[in-house]
Amino acid sequence: MKIFSKKIFPLLFIVLVVLIFLVLKLGDYNVRPDTEKQVYSSVSGNKESCFACHDQNSGYSSYHSPENIGCTSCHLGNPSSADKEKAHYNIVLIPGNLSDAEKTCGKCHTEELKKINKSLMTTNSGLIAVDKYIFGEADSPDYHYHVKDLKFSKTDQHLRSLCMNCHLGAEKNEFGKIGQMSRGGGCNACHLNYSGKAMNDLKQYLDSDKKILPKFHPSTDIHVSNEHCYGCHSRSSRISTNYEGWQETLLDSLEIIGKEGFKQVVDGRLYQFRGEDVHHSKGLLCIDCHSSHEVMGDGKNHLHEEKAVSLACADCHYKDKPETISYKDLDAESSLVFLHRNYKHQDKKMLSVKKDGHPVVNTFVDKNGTFFLIGKGDQQLHPVKKQSEV
Repeated sequence: MKIFSKKIFPLLFIVLVVLIFLVLKLGDYNVRPDTEKQVYSSVSGNKESCFACHDQNSGYSSYHSPENIGCTSCHLGNPSSADKEKAHYNIVLIPGNLSDAEKTCGKCHTEELKKINKSLMTTNSGLIAVDKYIFGEADSPDYHYHVKDLKFSKTDQHLRSLCMNCHLGAEKNEFGKIGQMSRGGGCNACHLNYSGKAMNDLKQYLDSDKKILPKFHPSTDIHVSNEHCYGCHSRSSRISTNYEGWQETLLDSLEIIGKEGFKQVVDGRLYQFRGEDVHHSKGLLCIDCHSSHEVMGDGKNHLHEEKAVSLACADCHYKDKPETISYKDLDAESSLVFLHRNYKHQDKKMLSVKKDGHPVVNTFVDKNGTFFLIGKGDQQLHPVKKQSEV
């Protein structure tokens, strides 16, 4: 009996040490046994402990669901620990700002990030160039600049006072949807969407001093509304407001009480309705015409916005026949948009922009030669008319 004990004791000791090690190691992954099914794998293939606390979450777009890409692909942090402080180390609460996009969105969307970093919406180069020329600080309006390099010359101070809030590099540092007062936010500026449930959960989270965790997550997707554009493009040349038919006035808020055809927007400006653009009256969004190739840029350093915009009226409202492209010839970015929007017209020709050849994937020509545009907002088929003889 003593001989048996001497032989078995070292073996039992080794087994005990191994069990303790495994308990300590695996304890970093799971807080509760019932969360095992909610520990997902990230794109790197590693298990993540996030859902041990952030369970019952929904609201994601299908392509950004944690089942597919995990949580740390976007939020970083430490997915190997169930300890709150350790798990949240280096976490990015609002991913998508250009300051962190290389580590977050850019891990998957590398080419798109390269393009957006050269976009005029990021650099504001044209605005700065013209201002410096007018102020006499440059001998030409055709130099390249970047808003991040502004200092405190007379031009720079003028730009800081008036224009420079509207650029994609401006940080989004508060939770919530993109609205009329939003400026910048990098990828969020166009792609962040909050459902009603996500907004209700956010309010509950903030009202509870961040103790009641949201169950509905905002979505990051390709559904870009006119509201996403409005925050920046209702200033300066008032593109958004003009498109919707609203003309800014100098009236006082008391002067429009009870009057039809007037409204006051969130920032206090007063508008009178003067007649909307025909495309807006048909239910078209800004992005129905201005696709990702224009909005995110083409990777070139354009001097001014008229150089960056390649789509022309005559591309859709052609005179003889439209420029077209086949599905098999789409570039990678356009193929992704086609996939994400679940389009089914692979067998039909699509519009190709004459100036730079980029495709407009929400268009097609049917077997009768009729040209259609699919509304990205209303999903309706809009027949596109050729140029009139006038």
